[in-house]
Amino acid sequence: MVLLLLTRNIVGIRVMTTHQQLLGHLSLEPEKYLTAVDTKTELYEIDFFGQKEWENIRVRSVPVKSLKTISIWTFSRPREQANGQLVKMWKRELLWAPSYLIDVLLRANRVIGQKAITEYRFSTLISADRHLDGTPTHLSFTKKEKRTAEREFGALGLPNDSQFVCLIVREQLNSDHGFRNREINDFVEMVSELAQRGIGVIRMGANSGAPLQVEHPLVCDYANSGKRTELLDLYLLANCKFAISTLSGPDATCLAFRRPVLYVDIANYSLCFTGTALTTWVPGVIVDTNTKRKLSLRDVFDSGAGWFWRDSQFHECGLEVMRSSPEEIRDYTIEMLNWVDSAESTVDKERQNIYRSTMADAMGDLGEKWHGQINSRMSIPFLTKHGDWFLS
Repeated sequence: MVLLLLTRNIVGIRVMTTHQQLLGHLSLEPEKYLTAVDTKTELYEIDFFGQKEWENIRVRSVPVKSLKTISIWTFSRPREQANGQLVKMWKRELLWAPSYLIDVLLRANRVIGQKAITEYRFSTLISADRHLDGTPTHLSFTKKEKRTAEREFGALGLPNDSQFVCLIVREQLNSDHGFRNREINDFVEMVSELAQRGIGVIRMGANSGAPLQVEHPLVCDYANSGKRTELLDLYLLANCKFAISTLSGPDATCLAFRRPVLYVDIANYSLCFTGTALTTWVPGVIVDTNTKRKLSLRDVFDSGAGWFWRDSQFHECGLEVMRSSPEEIRDYTIEMLNWVDSAESTVDKERQNIYRSTMADAMGDLGEKWHGQINSRMSIPFLTKHGDWFLS
């Protein structure tokens, strides 16, 4: 307490608290901070002016660095951390202090009634994508960690030199974020196609989902393998050719490691990481249940649905979300594979420029504050089938 009293007019302490119990937040919130430091910009968070409705969303900006402020990170207790190995890696990059010490400082700060210490709590992963393209990853493995992870990878049965993609599918069916959930069987055709092309597929996640019913030496149901470790979880996400996701925590870890991600059937348009070229996405087509009319990209944002974050918001407005077929998911993935392996054609670049311009206009000023410049791609098979009306 004496130290706080002596230093309160000289330097302030800002305690940085991440949502360490969620893998995506633990992956991208420190990265969001460090990329803002690298680029000498601000942190952007969302707030609500009034009730938590989309009309009341605003953006606040916070200086990331000040000569009179020291930022100290805390990661709570190990049992509350989504991945202890990831915390260990972040501690190598950030100024941090044990949670018990931070608790003592915060209690002392309340006693003296001064703002010698402030708390920074991230409100959202939104804006984490603003500077991913212009900065290197801040996560790295030590030589020892890499050797251990390579040995664990070898135990999965895939060839040590095989190229592989990570499959990230949420399967929790009873939640207000069910639009992000899919049955693993919807991806079987895509997995089989990749394996036939010599590309390994590793199904990520916890061992709570249905098994992946594909028997092939290049396919690993890692989620149900009994061979998961925190280190190997990260190693796979850091070294995959790309990931296929329905928008879940591990895909954020891929982005933190600067690995490309194909997002399938995203209903929450504004929550997709559209500020980075690492993202390729397929929008879930939103339909008015009364008129059966499909909403264009501009319609979705004009109606407010582009800013929705809960399934119930769609239902209350009489909207439903169409999903891609297994055959379409296969086609999206093959196009992603071709794009990762080769340069984009002139025609495809023109299509992407039209998408990016339309997306920026549809989101307007709020979208620019959230994501910065739109650098993401939209899947070419989706644009071929729906582009004329969707981008109109």
